[in-house]
Amino acid sequence: MEPDTPLQCSGGCANCPRRKQCAAAAPQPVEPTTPAAPPTTPATPPAAPAAPSSENAALEDFLKENPSHGVLRVQAFRGNQAIPVKGVDVTVSWRLRDGTNYVFYTGTTDESGLVDAIALPAPERQQSVEPGEPHPDAAYQLVARHPEFETVTATVNIFPGIKTVQPVQLQLREE
Repeated sequence: MEPDTPLQCSGGCANCPRRKQCAAAAPQPVEPTTPAAPPTTPATPPAAPAAPSSENAALEDFLKENPSHGVLRVQAFRGNQAIPVKGVDVTVSWRLRDGTNYVFYTGTTDESGLVDAIALPAPERQQSVEPGEPHPDAAYQLVARHPEFETVTATVNIFPGIKTVQPVQLQLREE
């Protein structure tokens, strides 16, 4: 993928943090149906909306600060990247400013040891190309677990419009 190519939303990703604002993920209109018989009890009035939680506010702040998207591909291997490992549980998360750990993705590697096309929020391009330290809002925590191998954790930097490939080298558990 070229760096300047904007990522397109398929509307089908249940893990996308922007799915509520995404037009592609919006429910499609359906034909109204009339009930066969009127309800026998009056409808309950809708509950008042809950006050925004600090996690929701912190997540909204994070998404505002990271309006672009980057893509992550995880490759789980053993034997110096020679043997792919199927069934590795992969979790990608971010620690929000309020201290909560927000999970953006959970999934399992396929028979090729891959989890592909994980769309993640990223900072705008001009923020991520400044010299010095990488923009802090681009660093995610990746955890890879498999019952036969040691757990692996890694920090993964995500950049706008770029596919990041993160190899995960697994070591057998010592008994």
